[in-house]
Amino acid sequence: MKCTNCGQELNPGQKFCPNCGQSVQPQVKKTVKSEPPKSASTVKDEWDRAAKSTWDKIKEKPSLQWIIGLFAFIVIVGVVIFMFKPEQLNGSYSHSTNLIVTNVKEKVMFKGNKFTDNQGDEGTYKIDGDQLKLDGKINGKKTKAVATLSKDRKSFDLSGEKFTKDDE
Repeated sequence: MKCTNCGQELNPGQKFCPNCGQSVQPQVKKTVKSEPPKSASTVKDEWDRAAKSTWDKIKEKPSLQWIIGLFAFIVIVGVVIFMFKPEQLNGSYSHSTNLIVTNVKEKVMFKGNKFTDNQGDEGTYKIDGDQLKLDGKINGKKTKAVATLSKDRKSFDLSGEKFTKDDE
């Protein structure tokens, strides 16, 4: 055997080269054992065993961690849906105007994202902060109007006229 650093001839069992001081590593012969290729039936059997093992794990009773995790997931989804739920008004809002001889009552009904009034006009609406944006027929004319909505959503002001929520 020779030193891998300087080529000096070494005696068996020496741990260092007497010429250069290099550490001597024992040489190990590597043998590679090859396996014959697996047959299709062997591969299929291994696949079936792995699938059965996985299915057995799925069928096991859920652990407490999984139950808590599922519950937390459901709560988080519920909170997100609630936060991004479209804002809507429901019910009717009225406004009365006293004219010289008579009292005129205007009424607007909200359901979902649609509104109708007591004159048969209708359209859609959207709430943006304290703004109530109406798009449709108002007083017989196709128009877009913006009303100011109260914080408690029990009233809104449309062109100087205050509409208040009717008791239901």
